[in-house]
Amino acid sequence: NGVHNTFFGYHGISNLTKNVDIERENVLGVRLFDYDPSCVTDSFLFEKYTEEIVEGACILAKSINANKIFFFYNREQKEIIDQIDVSEYDDSYDFQFEKLYSNQFSYGTREELNSVLKKQDVLADSFVDSCTCYAAYEAVALCKPVVDTFVHISGSLLGEDKIFKVKRGTPLKALIEECG
Repeated sequence: NGVHNTFFGYHGISNLTKNVDIERENVLGVRLFDYDPSCVTDSFLFEKYTEEIVEGACILAKSINANKIFFFYNREQKEIIDQIDVSEYDDSYDFQFEKLYSNQFSYGTREELNSVLKKQDVLADSFVDSCTCYAAYEAVALCKPVVDTFVHISGSLLGEDKIFKVKRGTPLKALIEECG
C-alpha cells in the first residue's frame, strides 16, 4: 500500500525484514524523534497521533515476528510517553520506553540506538520512525493506500515554519510559497 521506511533514507517496507529471521522472536526499535533536530516531522507526528503510531508499531512488529518493541524518545516527549496506556494494545508485545540524552547535532542512528540496548543485553533487529509507523497504521488499520506524506518546511528566509500533509509529488515550490 505504498508504505516506506523513512528511518534513514526512503526504503520500501520490505527492507524491514531483510536482516530478520522470522523463525525466531525479534525486536523492533522505534525512534519517536527526528534524526536531524532541525526537522520536527517525526516528533510532530508522535505528539499529534500517538495512538496511531503505537498501533502502527504493533503492526510492523507483527510483520517481523517481534515480541519486544523499544520506543526511543527524548526529554521533550516525556509527558506524552507518561500518558501511553500499554494495556490498550496487543498484550503479546513487551513495550519498552528508552529516554535518550544527547547534546549531539543528530542522534538516533541504528548503531547509537543499539548501543543503548546493549546495556540490557538486547539488540533491535529492525528500526522504524514515527512517519513509518503512521503510514503502516493508515495502510493496514484503515486499508488506505499511502499517497500522502508529511513535510516540514523551515528556513530563515521563510515567513513561518509549517508542517504539511501533501500528496506525494507535490512541488516544494508550492509549499515554500505557503510559508511566505
